[in-house]
Amino acid sequence: PVWTPHAGLALELRTPTRADLRRPRRLGRVRVSDFGAAQGRLRLSGKSDEDLELALVGPRSRSAWTPATRSGGGFTVDIDVFVDEWGVGRTSLPADRYAVVARTGDGRTVDVVPSRSLWRELPRLEEDSGLHFIPHVAADESLMMRVVPAEWRSSRPPYMRRRLRDEVYPEART
Repeated sequence: PVWTPHAGLALELRTPTRADLRRPRRLGRVRVSDFGAAQGRLRLSGKSDEDLELALVGPRSRSAWTPATRSGGGFTVDIDVFVDEWGVGRTSLPADRYAVVARTGDGRTVDVVPSRSLWRELPRLEEDSGLHFIPHVAADESLMMRVVPAEWRSSRPPYMRRRLRDEVYPEART
């Protein structure tokens, strides 16, 4: 779309060149090469040139910023997925998709992307503390993590829903 004061909004059609199709190389990326889960923590490891803090940020909730432990050119971080948001006890992050976000010591945010080796392993699922962790890649190549309760596969099978609808509910109404 092109805006001109005298003609208003118009669409301009142009043929993309090879230079338009190349993605610009972004500096300062954090590459995650592996993930796992244990004792209510999501463990991410990968490569980075700087000291980092990582967090999971979703539309309804977020984890705390957690400093990464560096060794050589790599890092490891254990992000706690249980939070005490309201002061009434620790609960897991709500089931949702979370962006894996990193920031440097000076507060600058850095892109978090999966390494090629991790990308080849997807889809992959890790289970711990009653939660499933399922990584996926967003359209902008950033790493996302889906956090869902582990019982979602077995708690509401179609057969049980049909029995509730057709047998239990009508009987309870009478």
